[in-house]
Amino acid sequence: MTILYFTATGNSLYVAKRLGGKLISIPQMIKENKYEFSDERIGIVFPVFHVNIPPYIRDFLERSIFNCKYLFVIATYGEYAGSTADEVKKILDKRSIPANYINNIQIVKYMKNSIETSLN
Repeated sequence: MTILYFTATGNSLYVAKRLGGKLISIPQMIKENKYEFSDERIGIVFPVFHVNIPPYIRDFLERSIFNCKYLFVIATYGEYAGSTADEVKKILDKRSIPANYINNIQIVKYMKNSIETSLN
């Protein structure tokens, strides 16, 4: 499994690491002009930015080719996810890229549950 990630504060990287697999930095791929990825499963993890997709992630999704059997997208957020999941779906649908799973994770709740689980 390959996890493409962008993180600003470390929250999305935390989620990406928890998912497992090979971690690939989206900013590094953009810098290297690499937009084609192949694996059995590919995940994309990034933070919500002003209740939507960060502009550079939007551009990345619009340009990238994902050769996989299972594609999933997770957007992390603090208080409000906005229309991020819907916007991701629109971008992928417009490009005829089927996503098997698109969701938002409220990182504060996720971290709290993770900490509580490890304490019990």
